[in-house]
Amino acid sequence: MGPAFVLLSYSPAAVEEAARTCGRFLVVAGSALTERGLALAQQIAGMTGCTVISQTF
Repeated sequence: MGPAFVLLSYSPAAVEEAARTCGRFLVVAGSALTERGLALAQQIAGMTGCTVISQTF
């Protein structure tokens, strides 16, 4: 398990990979910064115990 996984989109493949390989942090960026993407990030964090961090502008 690496220290972080960057979720750039909320495609089923990206979400599945994030849930499988998420390390200590899940960085949410790009097109994943939507209501749906953030909800999926919350679910991944709940399953893995990782901390969610989002990109800022």
